[in-house]
Amino acid sequence: MTLPRWRDWIRPAMAVGARPDLWVEVARTGRSLLPARQRVRNARAGSWIAFRMETAYGDPRAAPPGTDLVAFLAWSRDERGAVTRMRRHAVRAR
Repeated sequence: MTLPRWRDWIRPAMAVGARPDLWVEVARTGRSLLPARQRVRNARAGSWIAFRMETAYGDPRAAPPGTDLVAFLAWSRDERGAVTRMRRHAVRAR
């Protein structure tokens, strides 16, 4: 599988860089996108990202548009917050 080109990720990275409220989510999401065994052995992480880009955009060398990346990260952060609130509510209800 062909690896994504790093220079294609500059614009999406700049879009996220302009949103400091999403920086923590970038770290969380980046970690969660790697399979557990690759967290230990990062050698094949590039091929995993290529697979993810192929399934999302039809090209393993694709980079997501900045708007897609920002929207996904904001959604992920909001969903994580909703799950946390539901868990807190469930604990209080006991």
